[in-house]
Amino acid sequence: MDSFEYLQSKGLLFSKGVSHETLFKIESIYQIKFPLSMKKLFLKGVPISSGFYRWDDFSNSNIDYIKEMIDYPFQYILENIADIDWLDDRSFLNEEEKIKFAKRELQKAPHLIPLYMHRYIPIVEEDDPPILSVHGFDVIIYGDNLWDWIRQEFDRYNCDRYSKKEKFIPFWTEIC
Repeated sequence: MDSFEYLQSKGLLFSKGVSHETLFKIESIYQIKFPLSMKKLFLKGVPISSGFYRWDDFSNSNIDYIKEMIDYPFQYILENIADIDWLDDRSFLNEEEKIKFAKRELQKAPHLIPLYMHRYIPIVEEDDPPILSVHGFDVIIYGDNLWDWIRQEFDRYNCDRYSKKEKFIPFWTEIC
């Protein structure tokens, strides 16, 4: 059973699959690159159940909303950068130096593709990257890959909620 079939078995709703041309259009609009695992899912169907992002909806309001959600993790960090705890164990001369360092580190962070509510896929050079749960500074790897995340998120009897593998995603896993 693949991701699409599993999600269907859990009662999730899908629009029809998109073409390769539509995937390219989506990537162009949002200036992102979907990992292979997400492309395979979207070719079969785009999840449209509550909480999922409507990648196949090209209305201006939806495009603006998804762009906002792509930017949200970065905007939150920038607006609250002085409060980053993971820098507290480093020695800085002053608060300004700490903030400059955090901003430099944030520039190295890969962009995140919103998947479901506050779950994101980092844009990294992997066909099936981990899924991150990003809620402010609260960042955890919520699945080692798309399939693992689907099981974690939609199998309410699965008690194994967090990643077992240590994967490094610049900036994001450092603030975990």
